Amino acid sequence: MMKKGCAALLCVALPCVAMAEEPRYTYVEGGYQYIDLDDFDADGDGLGLGGSFGITDRVHIAAGYSDIDLDGGLDATSFNLGIGGNLPIEQSLHLVGEIGYASAEIDTPFGDFDDDGYYLSGGLRWMVAPNVELSGMIDYVDLDDSGDDTSLTLGGLYHITPDFAVGASVDFSDDATGYNLGVRYYFPGL
Repeated sequence: MMKKGCAALLCVALPCVAMAEEPRYTYVEGGYQYIDLDDFDADGDGLGLGGSFGITDRVHIAAGYSDIDLDGGLDATSFNLGIGGNLPIEQSLHLVGEIGYASAEIDTPFGDFDDDGYYLSGGLRWMVAPNVELSGMIDYVDLDDSGDDTSLTLGGLYHITPDFAVGASVDFSDDATGYNLGVRYYFPGL
């Protein structure tokens, strides 16, 4: 059960959330996360941090970190680092994909368990209005010892200024449900 929870935790935390005509890929973000792990019958909350750096117009590097305090003295952390690309279907609608390294750790009063592997992510980012972006992603995580997990993430961003947005997302998998509220800052000119 502990091993399966690592994959579920990482899958839900991946996503840990512009007055532009198309989505942008150079930003930092952070926010509050809440997760409910079904296998452990535990829930908890914490902080998620992430970012992306556009290497070119169509290729980016992405990273994320999550630290969650769960019921029963459990602490869970996850980290991911990957490379991704985007293909415009039209200027405001991009098909996005990522692949990369993933790790997760759960600390318990009886010992620690950590694992690593890889993740795949794919979906759509859509600027439905000049200051509103919606996204839908399917995330797959495969950890060496913990197994794999797949989740669906639905999210939205409201761009207060061209470089600052607030957002929310929800992640669904067989083993966990996660909720995220956060802020995102886009670097001007990048």
